[in-house]
Amino acid sequence: MKKFILMAFLMPCLVQAQITFERNLGDSNFQDAQCVLQTADGGFLIAGRGTDTSGRYEILLMKTDSLGDSLWTKSFGGSSSDFAATVKPTADGGYVMAATTYSLSSQPGTNSDWWIFRFDANCDTLWTCIVNNVGNDRMYDAIETSDGSILACGWINVGGYARGTIRKFSATGALLHTFSLGS
Repeated sequence: MKKFILMAFLMPCLVQAQITFERNLGDSNFQDAQCVLQTADGGFLIAGRGTDTSGRYEILLMKTDSLGDSLWTKSFGGSSSDFAATVKPTADGGYVMAATTYSLSSQPGTNSDWWIFRFDANCDTLWTCIVNNVGNDRMYDAIETSDGSILACGWINVGGYARGTIRKFSATGALLHTFSLGS
């Protein structure tokens, strides 16, 4: 019995993962991925950020095939830095993406605001919503709920302090409710 137990503990250490593919995506500027999900066609959707020629960050959304070969890249942003946090599937085959914008905030370039995107199955933009608030705010995640609305979370600046916040948006992007956590 002791030999079997020892073998059971050693077996996970002896098993090695097999790499299916490895790809470098993007161009010679800086890019990083924040989130990846497998799409219905077996490919992958990657959300993150990259720098443009002026050095500012822009939101990048990349689509690959099942082998990781790039099919297309879309970028979103303005005159300052913007970046994605996550992208999630929706019930209709589309996607919702949580992001943060400095470019389109209430105080462009100096403070950030939440920026939420809703895409169809081809990643064409159905709507976007920027939630302006004084100070720096950061959005981390968004999901579609069973009633088709979008629930997003992150933090907002309240009196100079970051306060965890959950916001609910309608299926068309209207802000329905804000709930802040803690004091």
